[in-house]
Formats: sequence, structure tokens, C-alpha cells
Amino acid sequence: VVKDIEQFVEGNLPRIFLIGLSSIFYLGKTMRFVSEKGKPSLLREDEVSNIINNGKDAFLKELKRSDLFVFEKVFMKALLNGYAVPDPIGKTCLKAELWVRYSAMSQELADKFKEKLLAMKSQPKVRFTSFPTAIWLLLKHTLSIDGSILLIDIGGEVTEATFIQDGIIV
Repeated sequence: VVKDIEQFVEGNLPRIFLIGLSSIFYLGKTMRFVSEKGKPSLLREDEVSNIINNGKDAFLKELKRSDLFVFEKVFMKALLNGYAVPDPIGKTCLKAELWVRYSAMSQELADKFKEKLLAMKSQPKVRFTSFPTAIWLLLKHTLSIDGSILLIDIGGEVTEATFIQDGIIV
């Protein structure tokens, strides 16, 4: 594949390689976190960051495998006191509900991809994404993703179905 890419771009290698993974190459899950406060207070950036990072650790622990690394932590939705807000940081609330999408893949597979791509003369950045997350990000910025959407990707050997409910991959 790498040789085909080098021939196709004829020396004008891209700065970034975004590698989209099909479901057989990663494990993913959307997780919901609830933070209830005793009195109205600001939701701080470090608090949200801790929630997301603790969720990543819980996700990896749940998978019960030591050979994985999380390549996606995507903040999907926030409800503050039951109301959807695009950016919850710095807002006052009693209750915050956050949804975050995590995806993990084999460290060995990631290293093999990076080794081959970084051997190219351009030294590109290499980023991995799952198909559902990539499409969700595109839909989020181009269409209203409220309500429900069933996204079906029919590939050569794998067909993936992703269900989006109220803006969240479920």
C-alpha cells in the first residue's frame, strides 16, 4: 500500500495520513458520564479533562487487554441541567452529563502502519480514526444529527452499521 501511495502522489507526499479503520481493526464505545454537584458551580476544563481521561482508563480496563492503545477520545455531547450545550466548559450547572466516544486498536498494528509511513521522505503525521467517528464529525458539521440516523457502510468484505441517536453514536 505504501509503495502505491508513493507512486500515486509522485513525490508530493501529504503532511498528514488519516487512516480510517473498519470495525475489524478497532474496538469502540461511547460512554456517558454524570457529574452532580451539591450547589451550582462552574464546570471547569480540568474537571472535564479528568472525566474524559478517567473514562479512557475505564474503557481500557473493561477491554481486559494490555496490547491496545486509545486512538480516539471524541467529546460528543453535553447536557447541563438537562439542556444541550455545545461547549460546557465555564458554564454553571448542578448536573452535567457528558458523552465521549473512545476507540482503541492494537499497538502492534499501529506501530506497523507508522513504521511504513514514517519511512517516507516527508515524515508525515499519522492519525487513526474509526469510520463511525469520521462520519459523525462530518455529519455534525453538515447536517442536523438530532433524532436518529442509521449509517450503513457497505465495504468489500465488511458491512458496518452505526446508529446515531440524538447526536451520539450508540
